[in-house]
Amino acid sequence: MPAKKAPKPAPTTLKQGRRSHEDKRSGRWKLSIRKVTATQGTYSWDSFVVQGWQSGGKWQRRRFKTLLEAEAFRSQKSLELLPDSPSINLAATYLCPAQIRDAETAFALIAKSEALYDASGAPVTIDLTKAATHYLKHLRDIYAVEQIPMADAVALYLQDRLSGGVKPITLKSRRSRLLRFVGWLTTRPQFDAQSITQGWSPTVASVTTDDVEGFLASLRGDNNGPPAAWTLKSEMVCLRSFFEWCRGRHGEKPIPGCSRRMRQGNPCDVITPPKLSSPPPACLSVTEAKDMMRHVESNHPRLAPWYSIAIFCGVRPGRSGELQRLANHPGLIAPCSDAAGRPLLDLERGILTIPATVAKTGRRRVLPIAPNLAKWLERFPGPLTPVGFDAENRVARNHLRLEFDTLRHSFISFRVAITGSKAKTALEAGNSEKIIDSHYLH
Repeated sequence: MPAKKAPKPAPTTLKQGRRSHEDKRSGRWKLSIRKVTATQGTYSWDSFVVQGWQSGGKWQRRRFKTLLEAEAFRSQKSLELLPDSPSINLAATYLCPAQIRDAETAFALIAKSEALYDASGAPVTIDLTKAATHYLKHLRDIYAVEQIPMADAVALYLQDRLSGGVKPITLKSRRSRLLRFVGWLTTRPQFDAQSITQGWSPTVASVTTDDVEGFLASLRGDNNGPPAAWTLKSEMVCLRSFFEWCRGRHGEKPIPGCSRRMRQGNPCDVITPPKLSSPPPACLSVTEAKDMMRHVESNHPRLAPWYSIAIFCGVRPGRSGELQRLANHPGLIAPCSDAAGRPLLDLERGILTIPATVAKTGRRRVLPIAPNLAKWLERFPGPLTPVGFDAENRVARNHLRLEFDTLRHSFISFRVAITGSKAKTALEAGNSEKIIDSHYLH
């Protein structure tokens, strides 16, 4: 006897698709999907049937292998069967509701904008694609950064600053500070793997505020103690200037014609600079100045020209100060173009010229040679910095207990008292009245 066939399983309805009377009157269709299981012998399979619309007066249906295909077809067919609307258009889209609202808002803004015309007078057509492309380019110009290694950026920075007129002595100091910072960065734990490569350095964009703070905390002063506040401030000023240059911006404004985009923000902006306590500047009295010059005359006559110009002209002293650079200038006692064909130290006319290449401010200035200074220079006509100057000067300063810039402080203080004019004194000293008020007056 042949075996009886297994009864066909009843079709499974996933969703009822009957339309209400209101749907029928409005012309809206409501499609349904049915899951149908078919069998043949020992095999069975499922299919999905979309049904519920008419075409040519006959009811239609369509079969799909997967539920995903059936749902996609139902969505598309539902949109086709919707009655026409003059204001609302529906379409299958990958956009979420929030993105659709953004697109509608963008088109509304474009529609409300004023008409634009090109150079020929033709109207400019604005579409969302062009607007998005232009905006993305704008964002790239603002936020995109180049991945430049710190070592390369430091070299470019120093070269640019040199061509910009910054003095070599200043660049030497900045180069030392920046390379010390780059060397310290390579010891950070996050850069252990890469720092094995010789010459490697992290990119400018990868430096964080924590890195800068850690570097400042690692600095040491005398006897391995904490550094002076002035040292910390100098390091911060150097790093802030460098990172600002890497941004290609001055504050919040881009530098005109500058295309540097090595990083976004400045990691030094949120670091509080150390508070500096400025002690009153040391100033010699008339008696102390007289004793100093007598000691130099008796014990260090070769240093008399240097000390007399420092105390009676106020030229900036120091190992790399104006007086040191003036001593190395070839036109000190020979005619030169910086003094209009006369020597810088012109005793005949009673004028001392500080050229722009020597002046700290980079601006040329002319100082009068007082009668007492002229007598000292006539009596001691030797060079400003003779052989062995540094060692002998160190001995003299230790004996006289002179602090840094004491001679310049003394000159400016007494010059204001003699002339009664801060403006004239500031012009001769190469600073400003504000600096005289805060550091030199009284």
